[in-house]
Amino acid sequence: MAADFEITGGVELQALAGRLKRVPVAVRAQTAARMGAVGELMKTAVQGNALAIPAHGDTSMGLRQSIAQATKVRTTVTPAAVSIHVAVDPLAMPTGQEKLPALMEGPGWKHEVFGNPVYVFQPGHAYFRRGVDPLLPLMREAQTSALNEATRTI
Repeated sequence: MAADFEITGGVELQALAGRLKRVPVAVRAQTAARMGAVGELMKTAVQGNALAIPAHGDTSMGLRQSIAQATKVRTTVTPAAVSIHVAVDPLAMPTGQEKLPALMEGPGWKHEVFGNPVYVFQPGHAYFRRGVDPLLPLMREAQTSALNEATRTI
């Protein structure tokens, strides 16, 4: 059960902000661990979906593997917030493929065939949202649990 707060004026808001900043570091670390565990599940699901993108033809340029390897989770803990960021890092992609993870999530794109003047349409295969969306309720549970712990602490 989440805590309910009613703020009626500036003084109450300042008092609440001061109380939230006093949440012990251990509670913030526990919050980060709970949410980080779900973030790792999301990362694993996204990587699995990227590796499962169908490939056609005899030649593989390793796009699926590159997307999976470029999938990262970053946890940020500050006195005011804990955030989990799951993303495919374009800078971790091979040169020239930085935009492909985003394009793969969309409807598709047109590209040259191995440097030839022939263009083909490459259909996209949604891999990211299919990995993240089913785990959002679990992340909300982790957030609610962490908020309740912080509320009990302050």
